[in-house]
Amino acid sequence: VTGWLAVVNVLYWREAALLWVLWPVVGWDFLAACAFGVAPLSPCGVLGTLLAHLFGPAEPHWKPAGPKRCAWAIGFLLVNACALGLLLELRALAIAAVLACNAATWAESALGFCAGCWMWNTLAAPRIGQQACQECKT
Repeated sequence: VTGWLAVVNVLYWREAALLWVLWPVVGWDFLAACAFGVAPLSPCGVLGTLLAHLFGPAEPHWKPAGPKRCAWAIGFLLVNACALGLLLELRALAIAAVLACNAATWAESALGFCAGCWMWNTLAAPRIGQQACQECKT
């Protein structure tokens, strides 16, 4: 929901107040998830954990932390690039960042492809001496 609000705001509304609400919440969400995992400090992580507990399957489908933290770090950079683009009136930067973030979110939810996990396996893990995540390769 926040991603689509950001897209509509960047493309049509151009409402600064919405930026000042979304930027800190979404930025904190990505930063907290990257540093501590999805709970207890990530607002969307807490909400997602609660909803999964109430309505989801009995067993959670956990993914390895390293690749997901890489993905959340990329999300944090994209959120800040979008906000910077809007603040400095670099509309092309804001549009590119918000569309990249939404495309990555869509690819993960609809196709099961996580761009952050792919980047972890192909770029980050080999350079820092970590093993590529076998679960993320499937």
